Amino acid sequence: MRESTFSLWLQKPLVKNLLLSILVLIIGGICSAMGSWDRINDKLFWYKLFALVGSAIVYIVLLVFYGTKEVNNRRIISILKNQNSAYDELLANIISICKETASDVTTVIRQIKNSGIINLETWNFDKACNAACRSVYNITKNICGSADIAVAYVRLDDSEYPAKKIYLNSFANQTHLRPSIFGKKRIFSEEYPNSYHDVDLFRSGSSEIEIVIGNENIDNIFAYTDKGSHADGKKKYSQYVAIPVFCKDEKMVGLLEIVALNDAKIGLNVNEVREVALKYFVPQSYLFLLLYKLERSLLAKPG
Repeated sequence: MRESTFSLWLQKPLVKNLLLSILVLIIGGICSAMGSWDRINDKLFWYKLFALVGSAIVYIVLLVFYGTKEVNNRRIISILKNQNSAYDELLANIISICKETASDVTTVIRQIKNSGIINLETWNFDKACNAACRSVYNITKNICGSADIAVAYVRLDDSEYPAKKIYLNSFANQTHLRPSIFGKKRIFSEEYPNSYHDVDLFRSGSSEIEIVIGNENIDNIFAYTDKGSHADGKKKYSQYVAIPVFCKDEKMVGLLEIVALNDAKIGLNVNEVREVALKYFVPQSYLFLLLYKLERSLLAKPG
């Protein structure tokens, strides 16, 4: 929301100092004029008292106004610094991933030319996703000013047709501990009972970004009661962002998940979190899509 012209005028340093100085002089002058505070003999006592109270109220209101603006300005400056660091991190990581991928894919192409065999041990999508997840983690850490972040990528398993399974193929977090479902293939077809929220999102096939704030709301969608062994995660997550990755806007091929833990915050509200997601996470999601299509291209066969 844009500030009014009057609000911006009040925030000018010269106006601020002048107003506060004048009010201090007025309050001091009225206090002196009150004399012995004799309301019986002083005919102007009530007028001076009202003027004193009015001046004091205006002075307090201005102090609150300027104090609030200073806090907001400091927060904005802090956010801008974090965002600048995040932009630097974003560019550096994309360059690094592209260089590493280009080098490894060149090696794979040489092997294909020399032996006619496709060997994805040197480079593959899952390996590249680890670097991309670390990139998202570092960017989010800069934005939040906290390392209490977890990032995961869930991919569509298209080794069989039609594809009915997904698995968490890469992650990044502060502890470097693997999630319990890492690498486990899970069916997301409607006829199978639900078990995890990412399954719900693959089933729905929605391309919308999902943002959930508050540990109670997150606990509800994660449904810990249905996954007793994961109940220790309750009240642990404060914010959750899920970004679907689509191929040609038709088929969901992946899901990028970012979670803020404990007191870490990606933004103060849904709108701020969405703004961060659109600026930083969505561009990264296209990198995941590009890497996915690159692996598909390497595995493609004529006919």
